[in-house]
Amino acid sequence: MPETRSRMAALPSRLALACLALLLGVPAQAQPAADPSGWAPERPLRLVVPSEPGGSTDVTARLIVERLGPRLGQPVVIENRPGAGGNVAWGQAARATPDGHSL
Repeated sequence: MPETRSRMAALPSRLALACLALLLGVPAQAQPAADPSGWAPERPLRLVVPSEPGGSTDVTARLIVERLGPRLGQPVVIENRPGAGGNVAWGQAARATPDGHSL
């Protein structure tokens, strides 16, 4: 039985390492696609994050925004909307005007 417990204890750390490797590998392979519509943001973009400031999701969003803003030529504003297991943020994003400036 001790072997089973040690393998079970190692599972979350292995899963975390696998997710980290996946997240680090995807941006290296991603290439910007040509946008046939020629869309470019006309004003700052809004990114709704379903967690509190300082959390891991917020930190990840800020790392993405750091590179996204300069590429699009517009600043990206992060709005943290924690609560209800993310439903507050998802509801706000669903009710946003469909103009392409809310993520």
